[in-house]
Amino acid sequence: MKSTKLSRRGFLKMSSVGALALTATPPGIFPPQDKEFLPAPIGRGRITTSAIYVYSQPDFNSPRLGMLKRDELITVNAEINSSYGPAYNQLWYELTDGFIHSAYVQRVEHAYKNAGILKTIPERGRLGEITVPYTDSLRRIRPNHWQPLYRLYYQSIFWITGLEEGPDGEPWYRLTDDLVHVHFYIPTTHIRPITAEETTPLSLYTPADEKRIEIPLYKIADDLKYDRRR
Repeated sequence: MKSTKLSRRGFLKMSSVGALALTATPPGIFPPQDKEFLPAPIGRGRITTSAIYVYSQPDFNSPRLGMLKRDELITVNAEINSSYGPAYNQLWYELTDGFIHSAYVQRVEHAYKNAGILKTIPERGRLGEITVPYTDSLRRIRPNHWQPLYRLYYQSIFWITGLEEGPDGEPWYRLTDDLVHVHFYIPTTHIRPITAEETTPLSLYTPADEKRIEIPLYKIADDLKYDRRR
């Protein structure tokens, strides 16, 4: 989507993270343990890369217990700063059975289904934010014939340009890709219309030449090293 139509506030919100959304977590790779001995969950997460390993300890050198694949939803029982590193990011998550490094995990504990529906949609559209872990959009090829298109992710931003009946008979928003001008549809419960206040500039009187975006290249390099080690 074109970021030029977003305010600095919207850009910062999108960049801080990095949808049909499931109402229940997909089956885990491990059998459940006795709940009496499990810590209370502190959050939820989504795997954002092709696959990551589950370890017996918060340490890359400990035995591997299994693997989690892209878009699997996990329950986070605890956050651990491991002395075993890596130095650039020591944060690990404790799961029901084992530990995973926090890299490539998007936290989604605040995901929800949106209850409201827009009564009117401006001619040029209105920005909306995905509120569920992920949603699979559909493209209508012809009446009563739908085809899967994009998978949209939590907190990503899209243009809402219409409201129509979806394949399930419920209200679905029409979204428009403003780069290739493709229309696609998702349930209204999976996206939150963004208010005008959220797109107002943070600093109305700061000259444009005094604004900048800083990207820590060392962090990107460290992430690439981690990816190659895996």
